[in-house]
Amino acid sequence: MDYDFWSQIFERGGVDAVQATLGDFAPCASEDELDAAVDLACQVVDDETDRVIARVDRIKARTGRFGKGAAVLER
Repeated sequence: MDYDFWSQIFERGGVDAVQATLGDFAPCASEDELDAAVDLACQVVDDETDRVIARVDRIKARTGRFGKGAAVLER
């Protein structure tokens, strides 16, 4: 289970899919394996959250520029 594995799980079903997969893995994993899987899964979720926030910020910035341009045209 590497970063790409958890990224694919997340892409297919979001946080719920990641949690379900960790839950399925927990009974058969050692404590170290489970800790490593949780760390990677959390990293994927954190990275995806950061990516979405950055995209929203870019959209807000573009929207703000369009709004300022429209205000200038109305004058």
